[in-house]
This record gives sequence, C-alpha cells and structure tokens, in this order.
Amino acid sequence: DPEVLDIGSHEVVPRLFKEKTSSS
Repeated sequence: DPEVLDIGSHEVVPRLFKEKTSSS
C-alpha cells in the first residue's frame, strides 16, 4: 500500500503500526 510506504518514508513507528493492522 502506498499509504504505508509514504508514512514509512519519514516515520517508522506509524509504518510498523499500519503494517500490524494490515497484517491482522
């Protein structure tokens, strides 16, 4: 998802959180 990549571009914490919610 572009959203996760965009967020991970400048913030890793939000990216991990999004990834966890996406994986679940």
